[in-house]
Amino acid sequence: LNSFHLHGNFFKLFRSGTRPDFYEFTDTVMLCQGERAILEFKYKHAGDFLFHSHQNEFAERGWLGIFRVV
Repeated sequence: LNSFHLHGNFFKLFRSGTRPDFYEFTDTVMLCQGERAILEFKYKHAGDFLFHSHQNEFAERGWLGIFRVV
């Protein structure tokens, strides 16, 4: 099990096997082994925006990053 959490924004989540006009609107997604999805988003403002796993053991080992929007 893994997750993705996006700070300062929401994204359209297109799960595998779904129609291109059907999506969830969220800031966190949980994915099981072998599962995949497409996340679509854009920022309105410049800045640094954190993304990370919501499993502490992953985040503590470095599963995090920053989108630098210019």
